[in-house]
Amino acid sequence: MDSALEVAKDSGAARVPLHLRNAPTGLMKKLGYGKQYKYAHDYEGGWLPESYMPAELAGVLFYYPKAGGWEAEFMDQLERRRSMVKELLNKEDSSEK
Repeated sequence: MDSALEVAKDSGAARVPLHLRNAPTGLMKKLGYGKQYKYAHDYEGGWLPESYMPAELAGVLFYYPKAGGWEAEFMDQLERRRSMVKELLNKEDSSEK
């Protein structure tokens, strides 16, 4: 929790990615708010590799599961998913260059 608070203090002005922003007006739609939004529950397993963090915080992690109990069982799935998101972010970085 402390690391999340520290990051929030350091990057409080980080903007929500456009695809996650609500677009209640025509202007906001025109500016790209909500464009390319993907509803995770429409996908197999209710999940898809996508980044929900501002670009400045891409790859920042706040949750580290413990090595015991339920979290240990969840750790493998979480690491696979984090790897998929990291791959997606790397693709986006290389396509922007």
